[in-house]
Amino acid sequence: MLKIASVYSFMRTIPARKSALSPEFWIPIESLEGLPEMEELLNPSRLVESGQHRAIRLDDDGQRSIANMGTVAKMASPTPGNLQKHEARRASHRRWKSKRRTLHLKRKARVQKVLFGVVGVSLIFVLISGATSFFTKTQAQASPVANYSSAPSFIPSKVDLVIEGKQTQVLSVANSLEQFKQFHNLVGLAPMQQRFERIDAMKRSAPALEFRYAKVITINVDSTTKTILSTDLTVGQALKNSGLEIDGDDIVSVALATNAKDVKNISISRVSTTTRTAQVSIPFSVINQNDSTLAKGKTSIKQTGVNGLADVVYSQTLQDGKVSAEVETSRHIIKAPVSQIVSVGTKPLGTESGKASWYAHTPGTCAHKILPFGTIVTVRNSNTGATTTCRVADRGPFGAGRIIDLTKDVFARIASISQGIVPVTISW
Repeated sequence: MLKIASVYSFMRTIPARKSALSPEFWIPIESLEGLPEMEELLNPSRLVESGQHRAIRLDDDGQRSIANMGTVAKMASPTPGNLQKHEARRASHRRWKSKRRTLHLKRKARVQKVLFGVVGVSLIFVLISGATSFFTKTQAQASPVANYSSAPSFIPSKVDLVIEGKQTQVLSVANSLEQFKQFHNLVGLAPMQQRFERIDAMKRSAPALEFRYAKVITINVDSTTKTILSTDLTVGQALKNSGLEIDGDDIVSVALATNAKDVKNISISRVSTTTRTAQVSIPFSVINQNDSTLAKGKTSIKQTGVNGLADVVYSQTLQDGKVSAEVETSRHIIKAPVSQIVSVGTKPLGTESGKASWYAHTPGTCAHKILPFGTIVTVRNSNTGATTTCRVADRGPFGAGRIIDLTKDVFARIASISQGIVPVTISW
């Protein structure tokens, strides 16, 4: 680096006979920018900035000038006062640069301390993690069933958790199954796995950690009562795992797909089917036949009916050993039934109107002039509408206007005995 005195002497020794604008006597300002001491000698107010190049030269009269792309600015010769000012300015600039350099070094030192600290902590953590991993692997090789340290890790891991069939994901720092239950408030839930390892849980292919409620269910089946403890999700799974076989015909009080957590009691009715055979009577049928010789409204059995006999097979449905339904499945006739034939009278009824009197004869009978003995006659009082019946067992009456004689008891049914004679209409 050139000193101020040498630069000043150099500028004084430039030959005056040479042209002041000759490029070989110029000093590029880019070189001066690397020399803060030289920059302090220049008065900034006298510099001309062209944006391209700056230079210093000596005129023919010995004065220093600043040339800038052909523009020349005069610079006064240095005086003791100017030199003192330049020296003060230079000292101030050096102090400012010293302070700036000191602050820069302090900041750099702080950054280096922080970086060294971070690197040191990282190295310590890596060493501890490596030692822990090595110790864990060594312990696992020595004893396959060894557990990890009971102290929880300070770095949480994502764990897939399933509670009563519902899956979620939690962050956990637990290192054991008991810690996991305690940290995540899973009291009262039973784990579906024997152990929990955080290293395995951190793997993508790790199975979910599953917990279920323990259910106490009372079952009434086969005339007995039993209580089971189950962690199954549904009633069907709980019954199957308890050793109870449920047939497709059995009746269960609770649907098999019901969540077992909400069920306390279950009733099971065993349903089975069987057959039985029995001989049964086949009732005869009745056939009616019209008979024109028989008075209308009269019937007569022409052929007596006889019941038949058959072997019948029944299919029975048993519920808890008792018959709940029975259906006939087949029938074999041993003896066919004989139909009963009934003659139904179609002959129109005869009627006659006149007077009726009474006389002493066999009770319930009457006398008529022409009707066959045994004919049942209906007698109706024309005045009151009272009606009775009697059987023809005698001939008469022979008085004028009288058509029938009734015994005293029959007459009393339609009129007072004191009347003696009443108007009637008879039919047969």
